[in-house]
Amino acid sequence: MNAIGLNPIKLDAIGLDPIRMNAIRLGVPGASSDSGRPYIDPELLSHVKMAISTWGKTNDDPDRAVLKDLSGNGNDMRLLNFGFAENSGYGLYGTDFSKNWILNRTTQKGQTVTFTRNNHIGGLFFAQIQNSNKIDIPSFSVNVDFSSSIAGSYPSYYYWDEEGIRHRFLLNKGINVIPANYASKSNDSNLTGSGFHDDFSDTVTIEQLPDFEGWLCTDGVDDIIVSVKPVSEMLEGSNEFTVISIIHYINVNSGISTVSNNFIGDLGGKGVYARNSFSASETNKTGIYGYTYNIPDRRKTVIGILGDEKDYAITDGINVNCIDEFTVNGFRYSDLSIKEVTQIAYAGGFIANKVLTTDEINQIIAYYNLDRPGQIIKPQLYCNIKKQGITNENHAEFNDQLIDFVGGHNIQLNNIGWEGESGIIDGALYLDGINDFGKVTGLPVVKDYTVVADRARLNNGGPLLSKSADANKDAGAFILELGSSQTYSYYASTSDLLINNNRCMSYQSKYIYNGRNIYVGKGIDSSLMWLGTVRDGDNRFSKLALWSLMLFPYSLSEFLLERQLRKYKAGTLYPDMIEFRPIVKSNIPYSSISYSVNPGVYVTEGSTVTITITLSNASDKLIGVSSNAISDMSVSGGDGTYEITGKVTKSPQKISIVISSYLTMLGNETLISNETLIKNE
Repeated sequence: MNAIGLNPIKLDAIGLDPIRMNAIRLGVPGASSDSGRPYIDPELLSHVKMAISTWGKTNDDPDRAVLKDLSGNGNDMRLLNFGFAENSGYGLYGTDFSKNWILNRTTQKGQTVTFTRNNHIGGLFFAQIQNSNKIDIPSFSVNVDFSSSIAGSYPSYYYWDEEGIRHRFLLNKGINVIPANYASKSNDSNLTGSGFHDDFSDTVTIEQLPDFEGWLCTDGVDDIIVSVKPVSEMLEGSNEFTVISIIHYINVNSGISTVSNNFIGDLGGKGVYARNSFSASETNKTGIYGYTYNIPDRRKTVIGILGDEKDYAITDGINVNCIDEFTVNGFRYSDLSIKEVTQIAYAGGFIANKVLTTDEINQIIAYYNLDRPGQIIKPQLYCNIKKQGITNENHAEFNDQLIDFVGGHNIQLNNIGWEGESGIIDGALYLDGINDFGKVTGLPVVKDYTVVADRARLNNGGPLLSKSADANKDAGAFILELGSSQTYSYYASTSDLLINNNRCMSYQSKYIYNGRNIYVGKGIDSSLMWLGTVRDGDNRFSKLALWSLMLFPYSLSEFLLERQLRKYKAGTLYPDMIEFRPIVKSNIPYSSISYSVNPGVYVTEGSTVTITITLSNASDKLIGVSSNAISDMSVSGGDGTYEITGKVTKSPQKISIVISSYLTMLGNETLISNETLIKNE
């Protein structure tokens, strides 16, 4: 038998360079290409027994009452008692233009109304809520288009706030978030009312965009989402499982203190079940709700991927019996009576017949694109100076605003000199630290958040961002990077931070600042946000540079946040870093493999990693190793256990190994070479 050469691998043991652990960051799995699906371990994929996404479904689909299983196992979900209209079906509309509205010079098609002036002299309401009707209209989103022969003419939305004060909301072309209209608070009979006003525009088209576009919304009465098959059949004999659902809690029925989701168990009322529980007081929050279970008694709640970690809990009975259906929200007893349903929006999820790690859950989310960055999980504000194209010369064309590309919450800039270090330099907005600042109004008030910015701090004065409208009454969701070492989350201060002032992607969620845990208080959020100062009237201003900014209404793991940044081409959390995602192929099976760095972790380019392979027999020998993304490899070891070391150069890392087995040698004259193995891939 001819020996296979190991060139360029050195078989003698070498000293290993230590991996810099402080350079390791958790990241997004398998992002090898923007065009194809990310890599997933085939063995892991085999454990996915149901995968569901609601994206792309409509109330008009012939199969609207079925959610198809994307895993190919036929484990579909059924929608029972859905009306597929208003608040029961795909998407949720804030208002119905055919009800409670007076339409004037307007045509309507579905949720779109179009106004035409027809030479009318004065301005007029074309979609009106009359003051005398006293009907409140919630906030909703619209896509606006208009034309006008009069310069400076923009359509408007007139509304009443909670104090009974009437306001004009100027409409921009594109997406606008319409403020809530408290018409019932008005006591001024002299005003004509509220609603959409042409303000001398010639034509105006208002297209209402549904809340939770791409989500399935339940009515909280009798809508229920159930599996076609019993859970035991889906698990294919396994006594362990992982269940994951992406859910937004819209509203909880009165009289219910705790609601349930992800219900698995015996519906005969015997108390043998498992479920996630959720406090009824925490509505209007989004999360990835899930748990792992190894029957009979090992259970763990999945936290830290999406949403407020304090909302998550698992409750169970004496044991878990998987003989009945899986339900997303609430459950059904054996007599088919429905219990503990509430009003939710559901985006999908999966069931695996294995206890999964967080990295494995991330791989499955990415593989099936369950979070759909920019569509399902998305920012409520996104500003990008380069994308906007604002300059020191054309800033007036943008009304001295940073444009919000997703929610219409533009940031009004104040006191900018539009030259030097007070204006635009090399694709960034510079604030001078003297009196420059930005302000945005009308943001949704949130109970959870993530904010991320591509920025550089040029002094340690005021904050990068603040939602603190009042120091005493309304603390706001956050004050981000105040001074040299401080940040706030719901009015609680963490003051011993080492803030990196150099340009970087800096983020903060409710409980975490750039990977470090922070304190959380009991403050109340505001609808305002400041850039470069704490609030109106405060004398603390920041000297800084800003390239981009994103704000989300929920906590995001670095895994999900990185997917958002890549979707919007807004940068990365991991500059000059590489994801460790090994893909190992071997000519014959081996016993086990382990790594010095966990798969899914980001390391500095050129970091040394060690791969330990235990062969099936002590007499087996590792005779060849090659890789497309690990350089300077060397091998040491023997007696069936080998260590491979090398420097990571790119991701994913395809690694081919060739094993010489005593049994193989008896039956084969020649072993396949490592070079041939690579070609065969």
